[in-house]
Amino acid sequence: MMKYLLVEDERFAYEEMKRMMEKLRPDYQLEAWTATVEQTVQFLKHHPVDLMLLDIRLTDGYSFDIFEQMQVTTPVIFTTAYDEHAIQAFKVNSVDYLLKPYDEKELLLVLDEAMRIVDEYQTEEIRKTVTETTAGSPEGEGSGPGAAVVNGTGGDPMVETRLTDLIYQYIRDNYMFDISMQEVARTMNYSEAYFCKLFKQFFGKNFTAYLT
Repeated sequence: MMKYLLVEDERFAYEEMKRMMEKLRPDYQLEAWTATVEQTVQFLKHHPVDLMLLDIRLTDGYSFDIFEQMQVTTPVIFTTAYDEHAIQAFKVNSVDYLLKPYDEKELLLVLDEAMRIVDEYQTEEIRKTVTETTAGSPEGEGSGPGAAVVNGTGGDPMVETRLTDLIYQYIRDNYMFDISMQEVARTMNYSEAYFCKLFKQFFGKNFTAYLT
């Protein structure tokens, strides 16, 4: 499930964006609503999200201040009633820049682009994780039950096979415990939404069905 943070200091604008998100992306989960730079920084320190919808002008300053106070790798969709900050917006992790009042068609296009960016970023993270974890191990080692299906995914078969083996190994070692998809995703440093997508792609069924 894709988790997102909505940062907006105007309640009407917040309610409108929330309504549109529930309509266009009912499978996305709103993690929180913050209205200030301070609230947003404090929330992000303890609650990672997959996407941010971020108003530029907030009660205590500009949202660009958030990026000066902490490192943010999450894709950002900026929202504002003013367009003079467009260039500055694209200097950070901006997917796009939406002007108020919002247009559903424009938001849908931006959300599709955000999902593409998240996929690309996390695919690269997979490659890094697999390379670090399997460094020095013989090519072709491992044969988890999902290994046979990964060649058709369009990625690097070697990398994907190793990742499948890592997932399989973790489940096998912890099967006697009450493990959840969220726990496995967190352990492997992936978002729940992306891990769910990978798991079904690699193993041909969802996590719960696989365990049962």
